[in-house]
Amino acid sequence: MIQELVTLAKIGNYSRLPLERAIQRFDGGGWCIVPLKGAVRCVLYEQSREPYLLTITRQKREPLICLGYTHNTVLTVTSHSQARSQEIARRFSEQTKIRLRSDAPDLLSETLERELNHAFEIFKQNPRGSVAFLRNNHRH
Repeated sequence: MIQELVTLAKIGNYSRLPLERAIQRFDGGGWCIVPLKGAVRCVLYEQSREPYLLTITRQKREPLICLGYTHNTVLTVTSHSQARSQEIARRFSEQTKIRLRSDAPDLLSETLERELNHAFEIFKQNPRGSVAFLRNNHRH
């Protein structure tokens, strides 16, 4: 039986600590930090009875404007249930003090959901290989 995946996406502005430091407060472990052109993305795949994929991306300089929303940070949590994704997002927000209050606009949410549902399946099949791939293919 194939379980449906749910991706929760939140946007907002965050500028207190460097993202790489702020995420260390979260009780998940094994972060993969991926430098991107103009941004940094942090990825965590938690392999457990209820696995999830958490990503947080922050622009380094200028905020993004998407469908009338101005933001510099996007948080996504992909899991097999809406309740699990919401629980992880809430826990992440409480522990890291990164508070993203707005749900992402529908078009952005749909795009992220397609991409991250696929990424979740790849991580689920080969968690170590996926993290190694990210680390080795995004070094400067």
